[in-house]
Amino acid sequence: MGLLRTSRERCNSVLICSLVSLLLVATRFVAAQTSDDGSVLLELRSNLTDPLGSLRGWTRSTSYCSWQGIRCRNGTGTVTGISLSGRSLQGVISPAIGRLLGLQALDLSRNSISGFIPSEVTSCTQLTDINLSQNSLTGTIPQRLDLLPNLTSLRLFMNRLQGSIPASIGSLRLLTRLRVDDNELDGFIPSEIGNCSSLTFFQVYNNRLRGGVPATIGRLQRLTHLALYNNSLSGPLPRELGGCIALKRLTINRNLFQGQIPSELGRLVNLNEFQASSCNFTGSLPVELGSLFSLSSLDVSRNRLSGELPLGLGSTWRQMLSLNLSSNNITGSVPDSFGAMVTLDALDLSLNSFTGELPLRIGLLSNLSVLSLSGNQFQGPLPPALGMTSDLRVLNASNNRFSGGLPPRLCSSGNLSLLDLSNNRIEGTLLTVENCSSLQTLVVSNNFISGSFPQFQSLRLEVLDLSMNQMGGQLSLSNELEHLKSLLLGSNRFSGPMPNDFYRLPVLEALNVSRNLFQGSLPTLLSLTGLHTLDLSHNNISDTIPDYFSTFTSLTVLDISSNSFSGPIPSSLGELRSLDQFNFSNNQLSGEIPQITLFTGASPSVFMNNLNLCGPPLASCGSQPPAGTSPATPRSRRRRSAGRTVGLVFLVLGGVFLAATAIFLLCAYRALKRKKSTVMQENKFADRVPTLYTEIEKATEGFSDGNVIGTGPYGSVFRGIFAWEKILAVKVGRTEQDADDTKNTYYYTSAARKLNRIRHPNVVKLEDFLVYKGAKIFLYEYMPNKSLAEALHRPSGPKLHWNTRYKIAVGAAQGLSYLHHQYSIVHCDIKSNNVLLDSAFGARIADVGLAKLIGDSRNLSCLNRSFGYTAPEAAKVSQKADVYSFGVVLLELLTGKRPMMEDGTSLVSWVRNSIADDQPLSDIVDPILRNVNGPFQEEISSVFKIALISTDPSPARRPSMKDIVEVLSRIRREPGAAKLRSLRSFIHSRSFVLLSTRDDDQ
Repeated sequence: MGLLRTSRERCNSVLICSLVSLLLVATRFVAAQTSDDGSVLLELRSNLTDPLGSLRGWTRSTSYCSWQGIRCRNGTGTVTGISLSGRSLQGVISPAIGRLLGLQALDLSRNSISGFIPSEVTSCTQLTDINLSQNSLTGTIPQRLDLLPNLTSLRLFMNRLQGSIPASIGSLRLLTRLRVDDNELDGFIPSEIGNCSSLTFFQVYNNRLRGGVPATIGRLQRLTHLALYNNSLSGPLPRELGGCIALKRLTINRNLFQGQIPSELGRLVNLNEFQASSCNFTGSLPVELGSLFSLSSLDVSRNRLSGELPLGLGSTWRQMLSLNLSSNNITGSVPDSFGAMVTLDALDLSLNSFTGELPLRIGLLSNLSVLSLSGNQFQGPLPPALGMTSDLRVLNASNNRFSGGLPPRLCSSGNLSLLDLSNNRIEGTLLTVENCSSLQTLVVSNNFISGSFPQFQSLRLEVLDLSMNQMGGQLSLSNELEHLKSLLLGSNRFSGPMPNDFYRLPVLEALNVSRNLFQGSLPTLLSLTGLHTLDLSHNNISDTIPDYFSTFTSLTVLDISSNSFSGPIPSSLGELRSLDQFNFSNNQLSGEIPQITLFTGASPSVFMNNLNLCGPPLASCGSQPPAGTSPATPRSRRRRSAGRTVGLVFLVLGGVFLAATAIFLLCAYRALKRKKSTVMQENKFADRVPTLYTEIEKATEGFSDGNVIGTGPYGSVFRGIFAWEKILAVKVGRTEQDADDTKNTYYYTSAARKLNRIRHPNVVKLEDFLVYKGAKIFLYEYMPNKSLAEALHRPSGPKLHWNTRYKIAVGAAQGLSYLHHQYSIVHCDIKSNNVLLDSAFGARIADVGLAKLIGDSRNLSCLNRSFGYTAPEAAKVSQKADVYSFGVVLLELLTGKRPMMEDGTSLVSWVRNSIADDQPLSDIVDPILRNVNGPFQEEISSVFKIALISTDPSPARRPSMKDIVEVLSRIRREPGAAKLRSLRSFIHSRSFVLLSTRDDDQ
């Protein structure tokens, strides 16, 4: 019995010793494991640069589970999560990450990490979420994704990854979200993707993927979002897609598909959005699409669809907001059932072959705001109820066969901004649109409209084209046209003298009154300094050619032919460097044609049939009568000449006296008004400045260094948070004059107040300005994404893909064009530092008028331009110098390089030398843009040509910013062939010779 007890006790002792040994081993393993996790994290940190100090606390003196961005499993010390999104981290991901065996979530998104994704990451078999998006990662997607069976989300979008999506993706049965969009993937979509049975989001847009869409995708019954757009996918769209019954959003536009749109898509009863523009689809629109009751947006524009629309189409689309069928070859009439789409906001049927009348029910759609019908063969009247019950903003029915009058309640909503009915058979008057208070563009050319010139009530009207109609009577301009840029009245029956109130159109750029019945003298057009087109031809205007025409420095077209102009052609017209087209024929001009560069090589036809005009290119003076005149005796010539001279002297003297009297009275009135306003403004200014300065001091914490966000030649810029919770940029510069000088103070405040009136979405708004305590202080909108220069050239800057760069180019062009053509402002310092980026990376032109406010405006020059941006004409203040600087900014966007190289070579010279050396465009542009898909390559090539045009050494050969905006916009708006035609027309119209035909196809 004692022996048995001893044996049992011995066994218990052995068991206890074994358990203790196992516990010690396990403790050592856990300790070693957790200690190893901390070492791995430190190794990860050693491969990263941390400009914001986010990893400053990663030291051995503290527990790594408390480090910023680290999450551990309770009680074990195992690292389960790394979350360091948006920390501006640079460097590479260390392969050591594969030793974090307990890692479940890895988020390094929105940084500037480069290099490859280490294959060792697949050793972290517990991973459920990988987010490495919005970095600069290169190489390929790791091949052994099958080693991550728990993965539910893989986000690698907005990097520079290449290759294919690995076939091993098919092993991830739990994967719900796969985003590899905005990369440089150039392989195929693997058929194994159909095995990811849990997938809900699959987004691969903006790559260069090729081949077909695998039919196996149709097995993904949980898929809700499928985005394949902007690739090079080809072949037919698989009918198996109809099996994705949960699909809500299908975007496949801008690919190279063939064949028809599968009728099986009609099974996608949950589909909200179907985007399939520019896909090369043929055949007719499937009737089965009418079964998609949840559809709110359908875009099949820019395909090759034909045939008629199915009867009843639209009757079940009770949630449709936007329907775009434009740029196809659809025939027949529009179904009356379109009137059942009661929620419809935008309908675009343009550029098809529709016939018949537009259904009356379309006029009753109460939510319709945009209706585009242009380029069809519609006939009959427009629906009479159009605009009566809806918030109609845009109506474009141009290039059809519409007849009858305008709908009587077209402007009922008060929001109609664009009305284009050109090239139809519309008749009646324009009384309907006189009260359209929001109208910005009215184009009704080439119709049968009659009546007198409307007295518009819209304060926003910018484009007015009434040409080729039957309107008549005397022309009278209203006070409401102060924003009008284009006034086209050609080929009508307007009569009597031209009105004297063109001064009411201060921003007019195009004036065409040709082929009317105007007579008498020419009214003063002196205030129209922004004109680029002036066509007075085919009237009976009797006057001399005014000398002040030479002040229209933007003028490109001048046609005064077929009138009764007399006297000489002023030699001062030689100052019109931009003038491309001119015609002085069929008048009573006399004297010698000025021998100026403008007329060198001109055709004789533009001077023919004048009274006594001579000199090259016509016959030499004194040799023979010019063509189109009859011989005369010396005595009769002297009599006529003397009579004309005396009459002309009295006419000129009388005109000068009347003009001088009018100018004197106007100046006296304005001086009195200005004096009264000055006294009031000075008193108001003196009262508000101390209070505002105190608010600024508080907002910037006493102009502390911690709030400095930039410095420049004009001073420092501070970030200010004001009491009303608005963030502003506060720019502070020293005054050169005595800050207490009331006259100077009021001068600067008045100038700033004018700049404060500038309102444009692409111009940084000057919120306020003051001169106080020896400083000039500017309050601007705050731009969270800083400047384009920082985005392009700062190592930790955001990665700008082509879509963003194109958006910036268009926005900056629109802002600068607005300054040039709306306010006649020369910026004088356009550069990437002065192109700021808002929260959505929209471009804003900054420092508008700053040179004038900081320096002495009376001696303003452009000598302060930054190196690399200065036009060859150096200090000359001109819009064309701004255009040159903008061209350099475009080259920065395209190449990613600074305006000056390290060896002192300018970017413009480097680009032109590269072209001369036959380098392909792909070697010149930023590496991030080299492998974009086909349509984007066309856009990059087109913008590159515009940049070269803009940086032409000759100012006369550079386009205006308005022209640049027009062509930049067309690049994306028009299909490839039309885009190329537009660009070539733009180039050839200015006689630019840039690149060979070979380059057009790059």
